[in-house]
Amino acid sequence: MRRISAAAAALLCAGGAAAVSLDGLACRELVVAAGTRFDGTYGLTGYELNDRPVYLNSETHAYLYHQLASERDGVGRWMVGATAGSASAIAFIDSWAVLPTHIAAASPRAEWRQEINDTAWHYAGRGVEFRCADGAPEPAIYVSSWFSPSISGIYAATGEADATGHLIWRSQTRGGGRPLFLYGLEAPRLEATEYGVVPLGTLGAWRLGEEVGSDACLAFSDGERAHVVRDGAWVAEDSFTVAAPPARGGGGANALEIARWLRNAQLQSPPPPGAPRTTCLAANVRGCVPAVGLGTGGLQPDVSGTQTREAVALGYRLVDTASAYGNEREIGAALEASGDAGRATYVLSKVWPTELGYRRTLESVYASQRALGRPVVDLMLLHWPRCYADWPWMDCSTVDPDAAWPQSWRALERLYAEGVLFHIGASNFDAALMEDLLALAAAPPQLLQNFLDPLQDDAAARELCAREGVIFQAYAATRNLDAPDHAVALWAARGIAGRYAKTPRQVILRWLLQRGVAVLPRTSRPERLAENLDLHDWALAEEDLRELDALSLSAAGDGADDDGRGSEL
Repeated sequence: MRRISAAAAALLCAGGAAAVSLDGLACRELVVAAGTRFDGTYGLTGYELNDRPVYLNSETHAYLYHQLASERDGVGRWMVGATAGSASAIAFIDSWAVLPTHIAAASPRAEWRQEINDTAWHYAGRGVEFRCADGAPEPAIYVSSWFSPSISGIYAATGEADATGHLIWRSQTRGGGRPLFLYGLEAPRLEATEYGVVPLGTLGAWRLGEEVGSDACLAFSDGERAHVVRDGAWVAEDSFTVAAPPARGGGGANALEIARWLRNAQLQSPPPPGAPRTTCLAANVRGCVPAVGLGTGGLQPDVSGTQTREAVALGYRLVDTASAYGNEREIGAALEASGDAGRATYVLSKVWPTELGYRRTLESVYASQRALGRPVVDLMLLHWPRCYADWPWMDCSTVDPDAAWPQSWRALERLYAEGVLFHIGASNFDAALMEDLLALAAAPPQLLQNFLDPLQDDAAARELCAREGVIFQAYAATRNLDAPDHAVALWAARGIAGRYAKTPRQVILRWLLQRGVAVLPRTSRPERLAENLDLHDWALAEEDLRELDALSLSAAGDGADDDGRGSEL
């Protein structure tokens, strides 16, 4: 890792940057033609509201802008109205998309609503789409840094240039801080019909920081390599990535879609020689989730780190953690120490119920990202729908009494739209709560993680997930196998295991996989890691599957207690 001095970095960061108008910016105008009241051409005005650009239709004098419609509830909206920033509008859509061109990718379940009269609204449909005029590439890029994850994300062109005539690109504000600016960047465009990583050597001597032209930048390029601050020192980062949309006529992919495509491609890297390739389960957004992962809930932090390193070396490509487990930092360090395999591992974390509420959830996710040390968190779940005061281990003493999971869901949707989260979902939600979430969601949940074992099959929630294209993931599927009240399940699993030369736990896990359920076996014993992963080159016969299916008691009808609470941490 090549290091440079702070003094040398300051000289490389410095540079004048008096902002000037840039009339030639690609995609300064957006067009919508969908038979709506707000059809027309909208030109970029050069200023932002709510960290997003503002556009003006010069013919109708209507503005297209973004607004935080409710601070408490976390409702972000793109709006069309007579006054930029006004709560009154002739049309709106609930979406946290960074740009209007990202709405379909960021909020595919949302629909535009337009005013009929002073009291009535109707849906304009999901086919309403803003496009860059004349087929120009959209003005946004994706930046990814493994050494300095906090600077990663979507950067949108501001409509201004620095003193050298280069575009100024702006990130979104994080955690009460300030937006970041990328400047001095040569036009990051690829050949038509292609998109992906732009070679850094072709992008010039760019700078990234909180102020354009400051000698206190956070990252820079010397024309060949990117440099960032890591552990208090400037270092060259070969894994630094800038990804851009295609050139004019290149198929219409935007920066958010490209970010997802790149991450999904990284997750598809092969396992080590001799290790099984875990299957993945696809859902309703691009990308898939490994069907078998490592559970770490209840493990000591140091054990979690050790098991993670061993698991990745064996071929695991999913690790489950949570802010409440207290092991995100150790897991992040173990994955980084695992090199390319660690970076190709899908990481799932969760927001604890004391962190519910729009602002609290944003801060919780940022904290998890910092602890894990990753430019994107692959999947973030709401751990529980609420905090249960009668369960002392939840420690609800710091709960915001006005907070509710729908507010937190909108926070996840914002971070999903901004490229901080690859996927979003829920945990310990029963079928009724999942119905509520699906009715609310502008962005689709990728996964539901619930307790499930042979005697509680969570049938209602699983059927709902299958119908809606949501992956169902089971935790603690074999936890109770040795308990007296599960003797019938152990007896059945033993009988089946003998016919395949496998263990009863392997039989239960394989049964779930063949029923389309992802699994998270947890163990503190290193020798069990290989056993729990040995699930892919054999299959149970249909009669064995039916024998295990018949064990389920469907205790509460959906695998959760009657009040909607799941079964464990």
